[in-house]
Amino acid sequence: MCVGIPTKCPGTLVPKGDACVIDCPPGQSVGPETAGNCCWPGQVWSSSRNQCIGVPSSCPAPLMPQGEQCLPLCPRGQSITPDTAGRCCWPDQVWSSSRGACIGKPSCPTGFRVEGETCLEGCPEGQLVTPDTQGHCCWPEQVWAASRSACIGVPKCLPGWFADGEQCLRSR
Repeated sequence: MCVGIPTKCPGTLVPKGDACVIDCPPGQSVGPETAGNCCWPGQVWSSSRNQCIGVPSSCPAPLMPQGEQCLPLCPRGQSITPDTAGRCCWPDQVWSSSRGACIGKPSCPTGFRVEGETCLEGCPEGQLVTPDTQGHCCWPEQVWAASRSACIGVPKCLPGWFADGEQCLRSR
């Protein structure tokens, strides 16, 4: 029997001391009930489901238990979906691994507005959210028309602004 530190280990094993051990992601470990698999603390291995099951008893920061996983705590309005590869994105966006970002026009939650491929809190100057705007930023006196995905009606513009159709423009 040879004793000593292994220099190479097979597969996903890594040298630790004088043995080869499973290299688990940060926060996960192999325990007596994980059947040699990396699981979050408090989980057990299910051979029928071929995965770790149970709500994790703890997660490393900045992760939080969500279902049977430790996932990032998302900023208000963002969430993790099957299309976001474990990343926090705005509703209706997907994760692009090639761009390393959430992509697509988001559906911003109430109190946010679309700016390119993100949502910003609050309304642009002069616009506001009212019961008639259904959570969308519109000019005063306008209503939200879901069929047109737009604010409609002649707006009441701020002093120093003028109405141009259904928009307000700053006077020069």
